[in-house]
Amino acid sequence: MASTDTALPPEPLFRSRVGARIGELLLFASLGGVVTTFVWASRRGFDLTDEGYYLQLYARAEEGPRTGSTQFNRLVDLLSGGWELGIVGYRLAGLLLLVGCSVLLAYAVYMFIRAFHSELARALPSRTGITAFVALAGLLGYAWLPLTLSYNTIATGLAQVIVALVLVSLGNRHAGVRRGLTVVLEMTAGLSVSLLFFVKWPSAIVLMILIVVFCVGVLGRLQAARPLATIVGSALVWSLVVTQAVSWFSFNDLFSGISQLASGGHNPSELLWQYAADIREALLATVLDSPLRLVALGALLSGGFWIGRPNRRRRNLHFMMCMAGAIYVLVEAWDAPYFSRTSKPSFIVSVLVAVAIISVTVLASTKRPISEDSLSMAPTVWLLALLLALPPTVALGTNNSIFTGSLVAAAGYGAFLVVILAVLGSRSRSLLALQYSLALPVLGFVLAAQVFNGVVADPYRLPTSRLNQTEPVAGVERMRGIMLDPPGARFIEAVHRVVYEQTAFRPGDRVIAFAKLPGLVYILDGVGPGDLWIHPPETGNQAADCEELAVDAENVALTTLILQNDEPSPELKACLTELIPAYPGDFVEVGRVPIPGDYGAGTGSGTILQVLALRGGPAGPLRLNE
Repeated sequence: MASTDTALPPEPLFRSRVGARIGELLLFASLGGVVTTFVWASRRGFDLTDEGYYLQLYARAEEGPRTGSTQFNRLVDLLSGGWELGIVGYRLAGLLLLVGCSVLLAYAVYMFIRAFHSELARALPSRTGITAFVALAGLLGYAWLPLTLSYNTIATGLAQVIVALVLVSLGNRHAGVRRGLTVVLEMTAGLSVSLLFFVKWPSAIVLMILIVVFCVGVLGRLQAARPLATIVGSALVWSLVVTQAVSWFSFNDLFSGISQLASGGHNPSELLWQYAADIREALLATVLDSPLRLVALGALLSGGFWIGRPNRRRRNLHFMMCMAGAIYVLVEAWDAPYFSRTSKPSFIVSVLVAVAIISVTVLASTKRPISEDSLSMAPTVWLLALLLALPPTVALGTNNSIFTGSLVAAAGYGAFLVVILAVLGSRSRSLLALQYSLALPVLGFVLAAQVFNGVVADPYRLPTSRLNQTEPVAGVERMRGIMLDPPGARFIEAVHRVVYEQTAFRPGDRVIAFAKLPGLVYILDGVGPGDLWIHPPETGNQAADCEELAVDAENVALTTLILQNDEPSPELKACLTELIPAYPGDFVEVGRVPIPGDYGAGTGSGTILQVLALRGGPAGPLRLNE
């Protein structure tokens, strides 16, 4: 087969259109605005719950718990060489990971289509245009996630890398070029699969199944055997190498954590029923509750497509429909449903439903029979299916809404939208430039607005916007360079002062903080035994928290400091009494600090943080400054 590697990139059908150039600039302006806003926000605010949990795991990866269904913190420690990056460093690392992997995915999609369907590649925007829109979509997770590097962002990055490597590999095999490099790409994909298994095993298993189906669908069973054997074989080999070379990567720990989660709120069958209910509710809400939004999105995305022969009257009609849809979407971008944390996926679902309706209408009504190019379009159809399945695959395994969880991997949705517009545009090209000069920039603006809202206006588990995070935290090394709102800064300073002035606490000492306050352990430079996360007593989950603590009994027994914003449940109190010989008799209260606003993640304004220190016991010397 003739090589396409040395051929010049296909000339886009609308490269000379001024509107398309303007649209590309608007996309980059939106992307640049989001990245600049993120960098500005990286020094403002701190979430004591999830963000604190992640940072504490990174800070003490080797000393922390050796059980859990995810070992993402150990991967971060391995890749960082044991260096702690700090609050700002881990936030910027997450940003770079998502942007970089989204760019890689966009490039791979372009190269795959260029290899398998060069005519369709002419209907795509330029590589820079694809990159900007897909990268914008890839940052949508920050509309609801904490800013720091998390297991969600790491799983997303690995999944996107796997898909990108597979796409480039299949393109090379189809073109018969770069055979040596192709094998290296497939082996790297296998390595990424093995790492994803340790980070988020449900996503790794399902994604591997999708990759197998995709490769067979694109190349056929015989030709797909070699790349699949390379990917699967290298994944198994790398898994063994990783567990042997890095001693604290452990299959035993992983399976133990999976077993514990399955007996709690992450039971697989319950999660599947929940996901089915999420899909049903989202579709019903999109079709029944927001019909005008759906029509507007359809008008925006349909742009220059029409049924029958084009003429000036129909062209003007569709131009006005497209403009009306764009204006409506911009107005709706500021409406509450788009920015409500409980309704965050509504816009994505609306877009996907609108695209489905338009696709069926255009493909069914075109005068060009589908059967004429069904064979050449088959790889692209498989690509669309893979991109559409990628975000929910990454979301698997958590008890969040399947659509909300998929937002962190929305780069797949972005790439899907770009490709589907190219497919439709290749059948009716008269106003193709309008799609990329208006539809994608408007959607890109809405994506940027959602990210801005989640990063600045309504940040994850902060009591106020980041615009109010203006007060530096004095005397706390971990918070150097970070600004909080004044009540939050005073709270952190007060806790740090009580612990370090009223007790003999030293960095590295064991600390138990509840409920939902692992960030305090990080700020104090302590080590949290168990899984670090203890639920409020009213949730009924403290019995499960006891099981996590019991697994790490050796560290729990060394606890010298307890921070509590609520009385422990009888189950937790009995557990602590059994695991800590000195509890509760030798723990004395050394201070009380009011928790301002929502810093306790639902504990409420005015809740008191009680600081208990160990007077003596198995830790040896007196722990209380008297």
